Amino acid sequence: MQLAKTIEPAWLPVIDAELCVSDLNCIQFCGRDVLAVDPETLKAAVRNPQNCVTLCDACAHICPQDAIQLPDKKRFQASLAGIVNGRKFSRPG
Repeated sequence: MQLAKTIEPAWLPVIDAELCVSDLNCIQFCGRDVLAVDPETLKAAVRNPQNCVTLCDACAHICPQDAIQLPDKKRFQASLAGIVNGRKFSRPG
């Protein structure tokens, strides 16, 4: 059985710990368990990046300090379009 490869670029949140004020709204808001409290800093941290929904940026919008960064949507979509257009896909069977 062949496993699927991860397509780059990846849609992953990055948290700037210096900007994070530990209100933790992002953790409570995200229903995908992507974020968690870092036990050492008591600030938001990325726990399960693979759970992040591609093109979802809700956590970044809910952060009052703009501490969560995600890729630029337009550039990301253009990158994906380039990957898809550069490959031929066939239906199994």
